[in-house]
Amino acid sequence: MAMQCKQVSLFCTACGKAYSNLIMTCSSCGGMIETRYESPSTPNRISSEALPLLERFWPVLPIANPTDIHVDIRSKAQIIRATRLRNHVGGPEIWLQNETTLPTGTTKDRAAATVFPFFRQFGVREFVLSSTGNTSNSFAYIARYYPDMRIHIFVGKDFACRLRYLSSPEVVVRSNVITHIVDGNFVQAGIMAKKFAEEHHLQWEGGFFNPGRRDGLKTAFLEAVLRIGVVPAYYVQAISSAMGVVGTAKAVKEVATFGISSKQPRLICVQQESCAPMVQAWNEGSPTIQDHHKIAQPVGIAKAILRGDPSATYPIIYTLVRASRGCFLAASVNEIKHAQKLLYELEGLWVCEAAACAVAGYIKLVQQQAVSEDGPVLINLTGRITNGLSA
Repeated sequence: MAMQCKQVSLFCTACGKAYSNLIMTCSSCGGMIETRYESPSTPNRISSEALPLLERFWPVLPIANPTDIHVDIRSKAQIIRATRLRNHVGGPEIWLQNETTLPTGTTKDRAAATVFPFFRQFGVREFVLSSTGNTSNSFAYIARYYPDMRIHIFVGKDFACRLRYLSSPEVVVRSNVITHIVDGNFVQAGIMAKKFAEEHHLQWEGGFFNPGRRDGLKTAFLEAVLRIGVVPAYYVQAISSAMGVVGTAKAVKEVATFGISSKQPRLICVQQESCAPMVQAWNEGSPTIQDHHKIAQPVGIAKAILRGDPSATYPIIYTLVRASRGCFLAASVNEIKHAQKLLYELEGLWVCEAAACAVAGYIKLVQQQAVSEDGPVLINLTGRITNGLSA
């Protein structure tokens, strides 16, 4: 059955205002924008692992016209039943979503693959983004499929070493990928990127507040659920802004499209102790990030999740995690390194510190006897290590 065009629109999750134009936050109340679209009946072939990623999950993606999908990547993510890890740490059945096998080695490939056609249908041909490295690598990779679109990538000098696409044979950088190295960190890069977009009247990509990104990231959860056959009782991920967790929360409501009974997993968000503003706020029972939670100069071994001020996103995550009866946890350097070693020795997986942080958080949860045997656990291993760099 051929895919037919569908109606895609945007709306504010806070006040409900509808939009037909591309916007990142509500012009009336500043609320988060979400996508709305028809969910056509799903042909059996949509669930086939042989299909390209966007085609497989098209019924629940914000892409109106299938002809806008120029990306032909097939998700090679491994969904692994981690029997040896479970035997070692205890608790219920553990499944690992191994995102290291995606084209650039991180889950961000899913976001980039969705954003390009999502933006294109709204008439965007040039846009600006900032990144600590992973998103930049993914967007540079996907840009090859959209030669009529141009992207400006801003990265702080402190994170420039993470731009693997500059020398990677996996990514052919063409004239439509323009890199701007900013003298500073991730925060300064974001400020300069937004200023550049405003001055040149270009589309700001939006980061966490880009609903196309979140919709792309949710395909990781959907893919795992289709493989496991049920919605897990626990979903564990290391977080920075936690856009992947928001995408997962949305995906939970959409699994029925693929013939899976829906239920709410407990959302477990993990940060490293040296940069854990969300964990600190959660432990104090605060639904917002206060000044004393913020970290002016974030440091830590998990570079991909260094975000010292998540003020804009935390209230959204707090609400979702609390509603799911989940929690926020912090892992120490030693716990992260131990989890990284366990994954390699027990499951043969060599992942980045951010991915290991998720496993370390889950181990801590088991040790606290806070995990029941009411269903499987899904841990998202968001990236790999390449040439000594954390993905």
